[in-house]
Amino acid sequence: MRKLAPAESDVQRAAIELLHWSPVVTGWRNNVGGARPQDTKVMNECLGMLQRGENPEKVVARLRSYGKKRGQSVRFGVPGASDWLGYFTSRSRHVRPGTICALEFKRPGGSLTNDQGKFLTAISAAGGVAAKIDDVDVLDAVLRGAHCDPKIDEPPF
Repeated sequence: MRKLAPAESDVQRAAIELLHWSPVVTGWRNNVGGARPQDTKVMNECLGMLQRGENPEKVVARLRSYGKKRGQSVRFGVPGASDWLGYFTSRSRHVRPGTICALEFKRPGGSLTNDQGKFLTAISAAGGVAAKIDDVDVLDAVLRGAHCDPKIDEPPF
């Protein structure tokens, strides 16, 4: 029986859990995308209709009529920006505290988009640590490669 490869969300969840407990880096999940400003308004309107006990078919009709309208969409984030951004908090032989860290999560074998590749290259060229993470072992190797693993480098204090 063939084993299924983990999804990108599985890799991301495991890596973020490891990063959360890491004493050498701190950071946050970064999103890039878009939305229509009207989306929230219409969803709240439909929730209100359901809370008032209105017929669910009426709510579905409202959602369908909204879907036919074209609203202006708003983009947020920098195209290609990494899934996780942070900085190193511990001094080590090769990375100073405050050095930026950009991590792009992918399923095993997944490839970067052009914009993602450019973003990681720019971070690396500026002296940061940038990597594509498709397995938590790769993340561990990145942290060890930066020589920031607490098992390798004790803090100077």
